[in-house]
Amino acid sequence: MNATIDNRSNLPHAVVSRIVHRVLDELEVNLSWVRVRVFETDHWHHHGHIYIRPGRSNCLIIARVPSVVSDHPHDRKMRGGPPPIVVKTWQEALVCILAHEGTHLRQFLHRPKRGGHTRFVRGKPVKVGPKIFSEVEAEWAEYRFLKSYRERRNR
Repeated sequence: MNATIDNRSNLPHAVVSRIVHRVLDELEVNLSWVRVRVFETDHWHHHGHIYIRPGRSNCLIIARVPSVVSDHPHDRKMRGGPPPIVVKTWQEALVCILAHEGTHLRQFLHRPKRGGHTRFVRGKPVKVGPKIFSEVEAEWAEYRFLKSYRERRNR
């Protein structure tokens, strides 16, 4: 099945569709209940959000893609995160957004149903709920998918 794509930008629908399906396919996400809404933004940077409705069979990924991309590095300051990247085109920005938000969707779908993990607070173990989302994992996905996209494009 295909994801539903609501392209509200002036970006070519065929290219947007190809990128959406390639990234989400590689993440092994069930595309039949994913909607992707793409907007153009006047900002120089890209950003996205994901809305998941637990118990329902749908999810919405919002992708805001800059119409003009500057060579500003996307530097993350998270410990254990990937090196800074420079997004050069709107296509690369869309790849990054979909890889990041799609990783959060995969994390949600494969989260532990019960249990949790133990954190240490002031040297004492404290049981906390299951850790669902990892920003570091999502940022590494952005980095890997962008690198892969560039390699495929340059062949």
